Amino acid sequence: MQDENQGAQEPEQEFSKPWNQSDVVLIVEGQKFHVHRLILTMISPVFAQMFSSDFKEKNADEIPLPEKKAAEIREMLMVIYPIFNKPVNDTNLYFLLPLAQEYQMTVLTQRCEDHLLRLTGKKRKIDPILETLIVGQNYTLERVIAECINKTQRLTIEEVQGHELYEQVEPLSQRKMIELQVGRMQRELREANAEISKLRNRIREMEVSASKGLQSFESLVATLGRHIRHAKRIHESSFTFKFTTKQNLETIRSDSSSGGYLASRSEVCLYLSCAYKDLENLQDNLNAIKNSDSIAQRGEEYGW
Repeated sequence: MQDENQGAQEPEQEFSKPWNQSDVVLIVEGQKFHVHRLILTMISPVFAQMFSSDFKEKNADEIPLPEKKAAEIREMLMVIYPIFNKPVNDTNLYFLLPLAQEYQMTVLTQRCEDHLLRLTGKKRKIDPILETLIVGQNYTLERVIAECINKTQRLTIEEVQGHELYEQVEPLSQRKMIELQVGRMQRELREANAEISKLRNRIREMEVSASKGLQSFESLVATLGRHIRHAKRIHESSFTFKFTTKQNLETIRSDSSSGGYLASRSEVCLYLSCAYKDLENLQDNLNAIKNSDSIAQRGEEYGW
């Protein structure tokens, strides 16, 4: 915040006259910018070559910068001079980048890249991501390119490839995007398969429980059937067969006062016909759970 305040308050005349032993003047659109050879040399190999080789600028007091804009050069100086250290922002970013590239200012390029990365961190939609990626390509900002490519894996492949800017993305970046999409889908598939495996195991556990439940159910129904036949004084030994669960359920269903057996029975125990429907529903539910294995088998056939 302090840097931003400093940058906003700096007067324009900071470079308009000699200051702090400035030793060279840049001429831009007729305006003079008094600067220091040492600072320009440290930050820019291009200026360093001007000041140390056989170029005419080596000993020149004034160096014209044709086809440059005075406001942009001033902004560049405000950013690169340590005494001002104005931050890169949304307003100056897009003219500082080409200046940084032309004058090979690595530090300025990195600061522009840092700002783009901060902006990219807030972006979720395809439009700004691809726009920033193309900027990164134009200025060889590898960190920005990598971050934008990484962002695309949260989008669908249709969103990415269907966007009008996709054709401007370099083939290598396109391939990396597709690889990320494939990787994401593979991870999701593995996670889905793991979840399906858990569900399949759970189904098998339920089937085992249902089988045990059916055994207990059949035992209970047999006990109730014997109880009713005993109450009606029907001797089990008179039958040459073993009553099935279905027959025992029918015995329970027909156990009511209208059966004509032992009018005084209700004084001993209640009739059990009222329990028939609940028992039948319980049997159906247990069978449904037990037979769920066929669902799991069909799932395996279809690759679920």
